[in-house]
Amino acid sequence: MSQLILYIFILLIAKAYMLVILKAYDARLVSFMSLSEGGVWDVSKVRIAGRERKLNGSISILEDLDDEQFSFYAEAYTDREGSGRYKKLPYTMPLTRICKGFKMYLPYFADSAKVGVNIDFPVDDPPCPLPKGTYYLKDILLNTSKWPSLMPRGYMRGVAYFFKNGENAGVLQVTTHVVDRD
Repeated sequence: MSQLILYIFILLIAKAYMLVILKAYDARLVSFMSLSEGGVWDVSKVRIAGRERKLNGSISILEDLDDEQFSFYAEAYTDREGSGRYKKLPYTMPLTRICKGFKMYLPYFADSAKVGVNIDFPVDDPPCPLPKGTYYLKDILLNTSKWPSLMPRGYMRGVAYFFKNGENAGVLQVTTHVVDRD
């Protein structure tokens, strides 16, 4: 009898693992905003439009961002039900120099934004320093193919804190809705 219970338990865990944890997912943009006045970014012209939640507009980098002066770290939050009560996830991106961080993390978004098609910032190989300027965003949809295979469902919020010479230089927040792929 105990072997039968163990067998059923193993089957249930295997089924849950295959159906829930490794199931493909999609992410849709909910919001993209600055949580601070001033700073080194201007994202006031960024909009999320339409039923597909496409990112459009322009981002301005107000000064050249180099590894000697600029760094950032990020935190992740989740809200499974969409109630607005976000819980901090146990993993964060540690304080990282700006160019190094962009080279490490922008490739996750390279399939979402193609240079010359819907963005004019080189997401596949960002230069250092990140050059001052205004960069357009056109009809950008999130492509999750290079994202981690294990992702909580529901609303996900990423908050990035930017620093210039150790002083606060701005905060960006991105919220997405992660759902199982049909």
